[in-house]
Amino acid sequence: GEELLMWFLEHSSEYRDGKKSRATGQWLVSNRTIRCLTNVEAFALRASDIEEVTSLFFRFLQNPRVQGAISYESSYWRCFAATRIQVAWRYRKKQLTRKETETVNKG
Repeated sequence: GEELLMWFLEHSSEYRDGKKSRATGQWLVSNRTIRCLTNVEAFALRASDIEEVTSLFFRFLQNPRVQGAISYESSYWRCFAATRIQVAWRYRKKQLTRKETETVNKG
C-alpha cells in the first residue's frame, strides 16, 4: 500500500499555472501475488480513488516527515496510517452511497 501511495505522490504534481498532471492508469497494474495466513478483509482501489484520497489529505501527505514515515518508519505506524485511511475511505464511501440513495428516492 505505501509503495502505491508514494508512487502516486511522486507522479502527480502541480504545474506552476495550477494544472495538475496525473499518473496514467496503465502504470497502476500489479502482478504481485499474496497469500494470507488468516482471514482478511480486502478491497480494490482505482486510480480515481487514490487521487481522491490524496486530494483530501494533500497538505498532510506533502509533509516530508509524513512521507518518510510512510516509506521508512516502523510497521506499527504504517499499520496505524493504513487503518486511518481505511476508516476515512469507508466513511466517504458510506456518504456517497447515502447521497446516491437519496437522489434515487427523490427522483
